[in-house]
Amino acid sequence: MKHFIYITIITVVGCCLTSCDKDFSTWKNLNTNWLEDNQQSNHTTLNVTGTGLQYEVFHTGYGAVPKLGSLVCVTYTGWMVDKTIIDSGSSVWMAVENVIPGWQEALGKMKQGSHWKIYVPYTLGYGTDGTETTIGTYKIPPYSTLIFDIELVDVINY
Repeated sequence: MKHFIYITIITVVGCCLTSCDKDFSTWKNLNTNWLEDNQQSNHTTLNVTGTGLQYEVFHTGYGAVPKLGSLVCVTYTGWMVDKTIIDSGSSVWMAVENVIPGWQEALGKMKQGSHWKIYVPYTLGYGTDGTETTIGTYKIPPYSTLIFDIELVDVINY
């Protein structure tokens, strides 16, 4: 009986590990296709950079443009393509150098007072690792496209 239970556990764990790879492959394809579809459906209002960052400008501000060493105050909401909210904050101060590359690139183009929506490919987000909270559990899975609504409230350049 113990031998049967051991083999069952090994089989279940092995299947889970195998299906996780398939799930991430499916998730990667879904996110990549979502970005391509987004670019085609919003082609008149969407800007796309050479790195693949997509963004829409709702309002252009009047103030300073952040640099990598800047502190910024932002109000934002972030979600994945499946509409799962991953983070949000109101008038949150953060260092530009401590945010994901997609945010760094977008903030480097925004003026204080601007309001943008950015679409961050996984290569400019949390990449192939995602953000694992416990073994096998992810807040943000690998290969996730992230969407952020950002208002740049204030900038302190150093």
